[in-house]
Amino acid sequence: MGKLSIWKTDWLLAIVIVLLALLFSGSELFESVERQAYDMGLRATGRTASDRVAVIAIDEQSIGNIGRFPWSRDVHAKMIDLLSQAKAKVVGYTVFFSEPQVDPGLKYINKLIEAYQGVPDTAKEQIGGLEALLVEAEEVLNTDRKLAGATEKAGTVVLPMVFALGDPRGNPDAALPEFAGRSAITSIQDNVGAAADNVYPTPAVQVVMPLEALGNPAAAVGHLNGVLDPDGGYRQEPLVVRYYDSYFPSMSLAIAARSLNLAAKDIRMELGEGVVLGNLRIRTDPGLRMHSYYYKSSPDGRSAFAVDSFFDVISGKIPADKYRDKIVLIGATAAGLGATHVTPVDTAMPPVLV
Repeated sequence: MGKLSIWKTDWLLAIVIVLLALLFSGSELFESVERQAYDMGLRATGRTASDRVAVIAIDEQSIGNIGRFPWSRDVHAKMIDLLSQAKAKVVGYTVFFSEPQVDPGLKYINKLIEAYQGVPDTAKEQIGGLEALLVEAEEVLNTDRKLAGATEKAGTVVLPMVFALGDPRGNPDAALPEFAGRSAITSIQDNVGAAADNVYPTPAVQVVMPLEALGNPAAAVGHLNGVLDPDGGYRQEPLVVRYYDSYFPSMSLAIAARSLNLAAKDIRMELGEGVVLGNLRIRTDPGLRMHSYYYKSSPDGRSAFAVDSFFDVISGKIPADKYRDKIVLIGATAAGLGATHVTPVDTAMPPVLV
């Protein structure tokens, strides 16, 4: 072999690449190249999305027919009732229900009911039927109660929460509601030793939970926090977020668990390695963040997943039976209803599709 022929061998090229990788490892330049390579890899591959997952979109058509968003919560209750009757496996509702929805008329109805209680029985006899009318009006206007009732009856609804990420400096402002504890991950396997702080899940300092009246009957709650890269793109999801001494799954992990008839107690964190869901092992980075696979839309712009209009489903144009045994995700795709995200395959992907 000649002296110069060594430079033409593949193994020498491999050594050069490795040395360059070691030289730039940890630098912004290397991380930028790594992100671009990841994006190119996703765009160059193609997978068929699971037909077990369906999306019901709060889109422009739905807003045009149902009305300005946010809608009365009895609309959402009706949708949950429809999907429950159709035996949907899991319903992941990505709409936030963190504050009460009080109809202006409900306050006056409650005042009238209170005043009616003080009316003498003899007078009540002269205005017979008024009590039943007031009770009926209160039931119609109390939309939070309707949504809570539909959620409890279904037993399959997973609701979102959202964290403010960051390292805690002290103690939480208040104790978490009881329902949150049912969704916390308690099985932890430490494979690296407590001294390795970088292997612990993404920390959080604040949290916005669903209303207690809605969180209590929910099958589970999960967080909707993503990891934003320096270039503004979303490529990773923290499968677990650490809130002081508690650990919570992402909403997608909570939905996946529910679809396998598992609960939070069946999720095990393996610090520094990944998450185990039943018999499914999910590899992650040391902080339990997973690089997501994003499905490309078709050339004509159609999502890789089945996406139907909320209005078409609730109006009966699309039979709810279509969603039997499916994982159904409900969320906004209409412009102006929440920020879209930059992903490796889309510059404006709605959160429900992310």
